[in-house]
Amino acid sequence: MIVGVPGSGKSTLARFLGERFSLPVFHMDQTHWKEDWVERSNVDKILMALAVEAADAWVFEGGMSSTYKSPSRVRMY
Repeated sequence: MIVGVPGSGKSTLARFLGERFSLPVFHMDQTHWKEDWVERSNVDKILMALAVEAADAWVFEGGMSSTYKSPSRVRMY
């Protein structure tokens, strides 16, 4: 998981790591927003974030603090 302030290079780093290690890359903006910048419900966002975390390996750009206590968090490298 890559977290930081806007404009700090999170997306660039996520793309680099995804390519370098052949990992799927997920961006919080894709989880947060539907088409045409319509915000998803908190329940939908949490379910999407947990689905990403359940995968064996990933790069997640952004953060969702409501999932920080998830047991899968310990699987990050």
